[in-house]
Amino acid sequence: MKVSLQWLSEFFDVNFLKKDVIEAFLYLGFEIHSIDNDILELSLASKRLDCEFLFGILHELRFFFKKKSVKKKAFFLV
Repeated sequence: MKVSLQWLSEFFDVNFLKKDVIEAFLYLGFEIHSIDNDILELSLASKRLDCEFLFGILHELRFFFKKKSVKKKAFFLV
């Protein structure tokens, strides 16, 4: 799955540093296959179906960065 850092910044109120997002994904059990500009190619180390979709990734990042919520726009993905 490919995830854009610019896309992630649309759902959170803060701009993340690339290294912080990479650290978060590694901590949360994702494998990073490649980094091309601001696009990360990810896969799950374990079979977690909740993170197979972009909304699940947003939920996990919210947990890692201790954010109470994401911008309302995120709920329109489901």
